Formats: sequence, structure tokens, C-alpha cells
Amino acid sequence: MEQTVEAGTVASIVVNVIDDNGDHVAAVIDQTTTRLQKGDATDTTWNSVAPTSVDTIATGVYRIRFTGVSPELTLTDNDAAIRLKINGTIAGTAWTEYHMPLRVVPATPRAVV
Repeated sequence: MEQTVEAGTVASIVVNVIDDNGDHVAAVIDQTTTRLQKGDATDTTWNSVAPTSVDTIATGVYRIRFTGVSPELTLTDNDAAIRLKINGTIAGTAWTEYHMPLRVVPATPRAVV
């Protein structure tokens, strides 16, 4: 399922990890190999940008955050079929390079409260 990410230098992506029954399961996201990537695997634009944090929202639900994305994400990156290339483990069993398509959307104005 495609996820949205705002244009700019920060990317925050929510990931659901589920088992064969559709139930959320605990996982460990590998921050050393998870990356943003363009559709052409030879395009290494963001290969050096590792996630700055992985937060557990609930069992099997994680927020992966990238800061300092350079060059920044822009709407024109949608033409390059950008995705999250995610790696990790579930109960000690590794999975590699699960690809989640991303759609860059305009950054929404923030209100000062």
C-alpha cells in the first residue's frame, strides 16, 4: 500500500507489520540498511540517509523518521517512483528489502499554538 510523505528534508513514514493472519506482530526495523530509494535501483540519491529514529506506536506499528534528507523530497520525485526499502526481523527471522511505495505530497502549513 502506498504511503504519503511530505516534501522537504524530513520524511516520517508509518509502517504496519502483520503476520499471515493479518495480526500485528512485533518487529525490529534494521536502521543500518533501511533507506529511501528511487524506482531505478541504480539511483543511489538517498542511500546514505539512514533513519534517525524508529518509534513504536503500538505492537507492529512503527514510525520510521528520516531527517536531513538531501536532496530534499520534492513533488517531482513522484515521477521517479520513490519508495521505502525496509529491512528487519520478526521473532529473529530476517526479511530483506521489502519495498513500500511512497507518494510525495505538499508540506502542509503548520499553525503555531
